[in-house]
Amino acid sequence: MSKRSIIACSFVLLFTLFFPILLLSKIAKVAVDPEGGDFDDLFRKYSRTYFGRLDWRYFKSQAFAESSLNPKAKSHAGALGLMQLMPATYNEVRTKVSLSRDPYHVESNIHAGILYNLQQYNKWTEKRSSKDRLALMFASYNAGFGNIYRAQRLERSKGRPAVKWVDIRKSLPEVTGRHAKDTTKYVEKIFYMRTRL
Repeated sequence: MSKRSIIACSFVLLFTLFFPILLLSKIAKVAVDPEGGDFDDLFRKYSRTYFGRLDWRYFKSQAFAESSLNPKAKSHAGALGLMQLMPATYNEVRTKVSLSRDPYHVESNIHAGILYNLQQYNKWTEKRSSKDRLALMFASYNAGFGNIYRAQRLERSKGRPAVKWVDIRKSLPEVTGRHAKDTTKYVEKIFYMRTRL
C-alpha cells in the first residue's frame, strides 16, 4: 500500500470516528442556553403562569419537537425560534402580552409559544380526558385548530366517536393530506420526549 493510500485511509478513519462526536457537540451546544442550563426555568415559569400544575416538560418536549431546542431555528415555512412560531402568530400574541419585538428572543419565544398553546387548549371545551385535550392542543398548534376541528366533524359524520385524539386523527388525512402523518408523529414525539426529560 502506498504512502498516499495510507494517509487517505487514515483521514477517512479519523473522519468516520470523530465527525459524529463533533456533530453531537454542536447539537449539544445549540440545545443549551448561554447561562449553562437548558431553558428549564423559562419553561417552568410560563407553564406555571398559564397552565398551573401541568408538567412543564410537555412544553420543553414541544420545543424539542419543533426546533431541537435551537433558539435560532427557522423553518422552510418561516416559523421562528425555539417554539417555531410564524411571525403573524408571534405578533398576534405580542398584542396580548409584553414581548420582545425579536421573535428569536428566547424568553419571549417560549412565553409566546406557551400562551399560544393555552389559546389552542381553551378551544377544546368538550368533556374529554386531560391527555386527549393536551394532544388536541398540540395537534392544533402544529396543523391549525380549524384543520383538527374539521377532522373531528368528519369523523363524527361517519357515525364514529370523535372525542379522543386517537379517533379524530383517523380523519385528519382527508383534511390535511400527507401532512396528517407529520402532525400525528409530532404529537407522539411530544408525549414520548416528556417521559425522557
